Amino acid sequence: MLSAHLEYFKNLLQGEADISYSAYLWKNELEFKNLFPRGQFLRLKFSPFEEMESLLSKAGIEYTVDAHAVALERYYLLFDKSALDERGKLTSNHIDNMFDGAIRHYRDGALELAEKCIQNYIGLSRKPPSSLQLERFEELAFVAEIEMKYHDRPLGQFLFSALERIPTDHPRILDLKNVAAIAKQGSE
Repeated sequence: MLSAHLEYFKNLLQGEADISYSAYLWKNELEFKNLFPRGQFLRLKFSPFEEMESLLSKAGIEYTVDAHAVALERYYLLFDKSALDERGKLTSNHIDNMFDGAIRHYRDGALELAEKCIQNYIGLSRKPPSSLQLERFEELAFVAEIEMKYHDRPLGQFLFSALERIPTDHPRILDLKNVAAIAKQGSE
């Protein structure tokens, strides 16, 4: 049993796995609980890549990490199960419909429409912004950051740029825009 999991870990870290770690964990979580000591199980659940490397090293299994594949796996782990397909990959429908369809319009090349969808999604016409509007701004900044780090860098840059252009004089939004700008610079 352990050897099959180690083989999967090796394939995953090398970018050769058929399913994402999210899907693998869903299918094997109960077995992991029984197979591994509690601490190791929790590391496999919450910091899986480091634990996989540790297990492979202890077993003397050689592998070469594909950094892009691991980054993509980290990206998938950030999403709720409802946003992923049976293979643990993000459904195109989910991402395309985020932020009132802004990402779909971005991918279609309709950048002005995409930016308008972002502004409508956040809805900063109310002064002061509601807690929902602040949450939506933060959510969009988070997605922009994970896109830049793990998945679609140009999309992340577009989302950050759209956030920077949102007109507002509210101190909390200005603070969030500064945080977003720093995250954008850190990801470039």
